[in-house]
Amino acid sequence: QRLKQDLKIVKDELEKISSADWKLFLENKKIQIKNHLLTDQDIQVFKYQEKPFEGFDIQFDNNLALLLNTTITPSQKSEGLARDIINLFQRLRKTANLVQTDIVNMQVKILSDPSNSIATAINSHKHLFDKALKGSLSIVDAIPPNHLIKQSYTDPNIELALFK
Repeated sequence: QRLKQDLKIVKDELEKISSADWKLFLENKKIQIKNHLLTDQDIQVFKYQEKPFEGFDIQFDNNLALLLNTTITPSQKSEGLARDIINLFQRLRKTANLVQTDIVNMQVKILSDPSNSIATAINSHKHLFDKALKGSLSIVDAIPPNHLIKQSYTDPNIELALFK
């Protein structure tokens, strides 16, 4: 309110200020624009970067800047893989015309996993499998022929089988 009719003039002058003058403002917390002394209560200075830090995304809303960490941790990657395998088992149960209350044994044969991420995901997140699926889950070297249904997948490179 105190700038009144000078608001546009001050705004235009602010756009012309050099980096050196902005550095002085940051040190002194005040700057003279025409006949107006502006302080850090009047002006907020942010250094804008398209990507502020690797692994972060930034969003602005009025006087608020939000930094969101977008880095996927190994733990999150492992949990995501476990959830993908759970989803594959749920689809396999549906294909076998099983209902939610049917308790079945589930087996996973890992066809290729040089980094051991599939076994790690299954073993680290057993609680997710127990919560989402009815029955026991085991990792096997070979799937016996007496399965209800068996399906191979390429991503992740596994075979899943259901047994009564």
